[in-house]
Amino acid sequence: MKVLHLSDIHIGYQDCTERFSVIIGNIIASLTPAWQFVIVVTGDIVDNGWRENQLDEAVMLLKRLEDAGFTVLMAPGNHDYGSGISPSDKVGRLFHEKFHDDPAPTYPLLGRSNRPGLIGNVAFIGLDSMEQEADDKNAMWGAQGRLGERQLERLDVLLGLGDVKNCFCRVLYLHHHPFDTNWTHALRDASSLQEVLARHGNVDVILFGHRHGGWKWHGAWGVLRCYDGGSATRKKDDPGYHRVLDLSKPPAFDYDGDFLGPRSLKKIEPTKNKQE
Repeated sequence: MKVLHLSDIHIGYQDCTERFSVIIGNIIASLTPAWQFVIVVTGDIVDNGWRENQLDEAVMLLKRLEDAGFTVLMAPGNHDYGSGISPSDKVGRLFHEKFHDDPAPTYPLLGRSNRPGLIGNVAFIGLDSMEQEADDKNAMWGAQGRLGERQLERLDVLLGLGDVKNCFCRVLYLHHHPFDTNWTHALRDASSLQEVLARHGNVDVILFGHRHGGWKWHGAWGVLRCYDGGSATRKKDDPGYHRVLDLSKPPAFDYDGDFLGPRSLKKIEPTKNKQE
């Protein structure tokens, strides 16, 4: 099983839509056979969820990948719930209706929303770090996220299920950066998420986005692979990574597909983990 991690595409922002179209074409041409790959998109798929045309454009573009034979999984980000600050439950429901044919899917999602379960003996577990933030009328004005007690309780149960415990690998994905301490962007209940994961000790990969940094956090919380996806379309010239993971091999074999084209030297990823 191989995984392609993309994040923070921001369809609708300047030339990000055109860039993503190029990325899609290069993915389809380069990653074969498509059925061997699961593409995980960790949020901010659009730049402004209030603009329905951006959502429609995103659905059409991602469908190109599905039509080519890829399995595509996604978690929503703060821009998918609105403009990026002050999230709207109404916009979140529209996002889920467009992408999951369900305005209120129950998270965590195990596998595909329309076909739950393992994918090739791998548990892909999607979290929505915006649903509870949008429900909280007292939430701070900013780009924070929150999973909430109910979602964390369901995750606790899910990680204890026999199929999940005994599968080959467990991949957790969400939008907000679980290790970021900047309060204006933080996952506000990251410590509670850490407690749930520590009780089980069986999560192998955490994929996330939000900060556009693209750093590795391998080993954090005892998890072998932890990737910040950066911005796949390099919004505002931020680092943009298209990491390909072969789950049957150690992290040293992971690589950046760079499906948009060669990056400048200033964007080459540091060799050390940021937390070091």
